[in-house]
Amino acid sequence: MVGVGEAHTVTISDTAKIYTWGWNDDFQLGRETRSYKHEKPTEVSIEGLKPKSLAVGDRHNLMLDYFGNLYVWGANDKGQLGMGHTHEMREIAIIKFLSNEEHIYQINARGNNSLVVTDTGRAFYWPYTAANGEITPSPVELSIPDKYRVISASCGINFAMLLTNGGYLFAFGHDNSEGQLGLGDDIPRDTPVMIERLVEVIMNYHI
Repeated sequence: MVGVGEAHTVTISDTAKIYTWGWNDDFQLGRETRSYKHEKPTEVSIEGLKPKSLAVGDRHNLMLDYFGNLYVWGANDKGQLGMGHTHEMREIAIIKFLSNEEHIYQINARGNNSLVVTDTGRAFYWPYTAANGEITPSPVELSIPDKYRVISASCGINFAMLLTNGGYLFAFGHDNSEGQLGLGDDIPRDTPVMIERLVEVIMNYHI
């Protein structure tokens, strides 16, 4: 696996070893000393690691293992790590916000944003910006109608797309200045909204 951020790279080998290089100004290389310009890959040790997937933002990282543990490290000035605060984090941490009966199966990161999907069809996003501008630096569940389950998701810079059962696509984000939500306007949304134009396409396909 390999992920590339703004100025750092994270790789995981087939022997479950993590190697990082580039900038470590926000501890995105998994090293506890702030520094720059690491030109050679260096191993980062996590005991007992069995990585399943990797997601890399501009200055932070997410990694999911086969035991259901979600590891986070790197910048946290915007709440990127989902720790419930924006304090500096020098070490790799595990965050847990689900019950033992529910597990994360997909992780995403882009810019300062993180997005995960669970095996029960729920999606969580952080840091979350409400309509009033209030920012929550911990995982917030994205609300969609009960009859839909999220099966896949992807995040951009301050917006995201959720694909549900039936092939329906929901969009949300506090940046829609370029129409990136696909809703026919440039108004931001703090809750996911179905892209109706694609519903028309789906209905026409099944006719």
